[in-house]
Amino acid sequence: MSGIRVMTYDSTDWAGGGLTKSWFAGGKLYKLFRALDVVKPVSSWREAFDWLNTVEADKKIDMWQFWGHGGPAKIYVNGETIGQKTLSPNNEFYDDLLTLRDRLHPNSLVWFRSCEVFNGPSGKKFAKDLADFLGCRVAAHTFIVGPFQSGLHSVRPGQGPSWPDSEGRDASGKGKVSMPWYTNTVTCVTGNVPKGW
Repeated sequence: MSGIRVMTYDSTDWAGGGLTKSWFAGGKLYKLFRALDVVKPVSSWREAFDWLNTVEADKKIDMWQFWGHGGPAKIYVNGETIGQKTLSPNNEFYDDLLTLRDRLHPNSLVWFRSCEVFNGPSGKKFAKDLADFLGCRVAAHTFIVGPFQSGLHSVRPGQGPSWPDSEGRDASGKGKVSMPWYTNTVTCVTGNVPKGW
C-alpha cells in the first residue's frame, strides 16, 4: 500500500460524556506512532466527506478510521446519521460515497470504531452492503466500545457476515459493554484489524 491512512472523529461532544477528548488524544497518539498519516476533527458528515474526498487528492486512501458514536447500522457526527439509507441514490451523501469509493482500492480498510455498528440483523446487512458498495474491506464492532473494543469484525466485498445476530446483546436485548474476555476484542490503541477478523 502506498496511499494515506486517515482518521476522522466527531469533535462536537453532542451526546455528552467527554469522549471527544479521548478521540482527540487517540488521534494524536496514532499520529505520534505513525499508525495514521492525517487526523481531522469534524462537526458534520458534510465536513467529513468534503475533507475525505479532497485530502491529499493525488493519493488513494489505504485506511479510513472513524471514531464517534454509533448504533446498529448507524454512525453519528453531531447527532447526524449515516447508515443503510446512505447507500440509496436519493440520499444527500450518496454522491460523496461514490467519490470516496474512487479513492479506495480493494485492499483499503474502512473501520468504524463506534458502538454496535455491526450489531444485529441490521448491522450485518449494513456490513455486507457497505463492503459491496465501497469495493473494499469494512470493519466495525457489535459491542458498546470504550478502552476495550469487542466484537470487531470485517467483511470484504461479496462476503457475508458470519457472526451471530445476538452478539453484543444480553438475554434481555440490552447492549453489552466491551470487556477483554468477549469475542474479538482489541484495545483503543490497536491500530489494525487482526487477520481473520
